[in-house]
Amino acid sequence: MTISELITAVGDDNIGYQNLAECFISAEAYPQKGIANVTFGTVCQNILEHDDGKRICLILWFDADRWPKKTAESEGASGANFRR
Repeated sequence: MTISELITAVGDDNIGYQNLAECFISAEAYPQKGIANVTFGTVCQNILEHDDGKRICLILWFDADRWPKKTAESEGASGANFRR
């Protein structure tokens, strides 16, 4: 399944997004393990519901120059778009 197919299956009205660059707090890299721990804030008020299976968080990485200008302008000061 492609990411586009996944978003279509879930439905636009059921997805929120947040630009990590706008809510980044800290990061700690562990190059020997090939990982980094990233801390960020979120405006998603029901974030704690992920433990009971009501919410799923998916992180996507892509080149910044591919981020649509229209999307960046519509985010507003919070850097996020949450409909729920």
